[in-house]
Amino acid sequence: MNIVSVEAGRVTQIFVADEVRAERDIYVPQLIDLVQKRYGFTTLPTLSETKTGGAKFGHGVLGTEKGSITIEALEIYNDGIVASCRNTVDADTVLSDAIAWGTQAFGLRAPKTFLPRTYGSFVVADFKASTSALFGRFAEMQELMSAAYEHRYKVKRNYETSKLSIAVDPTTVPQFTNTEFLFDRRSGAPYSLNRFFCVAPLPTPEHIAFLEKFEGLFGTT
Repeated sequence: MNIVSVEAGRVTQIFVADEVRAERDIYVPQLIDLVQKRYGFTTLPTLSETKTGGAKFGHGVLGTEKGSITIEALEIYNDGIVASCRNTVDADTVLSDAIAWGTQAFGLRAPKTFLPRTYGSFVVADFKASTSALFGRFAEMQELMSAAYEHRYKVKRNYETSKLSIAVDPTTVPQFTNTEFLFDRRSGAPYSLNRFFCVAPLPTPEHIAFLEKFEGLFGTT
C-alpha cells in the first residue's frame, strides 16, 4: 500500500453544556475578536451565525515549539469544539490549545463528565491488489453485472468495487457519533491504480496502520 496523501484530520470534543458554561455570559463580538487575534483566522463567523449555528472560523495558524500548524477550521459550540487540520495529530494539538486558552480567557468551568474525543481521518491510498479480492464470490457478481450490462447495451464492461461503506447502526450509538469506514474510488484515477479516498473514525496514524492490515486481507481472502 502507498499513502498518496493525507487529506485532513478532524477531532471533536463534546462537553455537557451545563457543566462548562461560564458564570457570566460571553460577549459574542469579543469572542470572535479574541479567537481571530489568537489564531489569525481569515474567515470569521457573523454575529447571527454564531448565535444560531455556532462560531465557525477558517484558515488560521497556531505557533508551537515544533513549528506552525495550519488550521483549516475551528468550530465552537456551546456543547463542544471541533478542530480540522491536515491530520489528527495537529488537530489534537490545536484542540488542546483552544480548550486551555478558551477556559482561561472566557471563564469556562472544568467539566465534571469526561467524554472522549472522536476522530475523523481522511487519506488517499493506492492498494497493491484489487479490493474485489476481499469478496469471496465477487468475481461471480462481476460477471453477472457485466452480462446484464452487455445484454442491454451490447458493450462488455469490466466491473470493479467503486465504493465500500461500513458503519455501526446509528440508532445504537449517541447522536452525531461517527462510526463509518469508507472506501471511495478516487474520481479521475484509472481503476488500475486501485486508488481510494479512505475515511475512518480514527486518529491519522491509527487509520494508516488499519489500512495496512486491511490490505493484508487481500492475499488471504
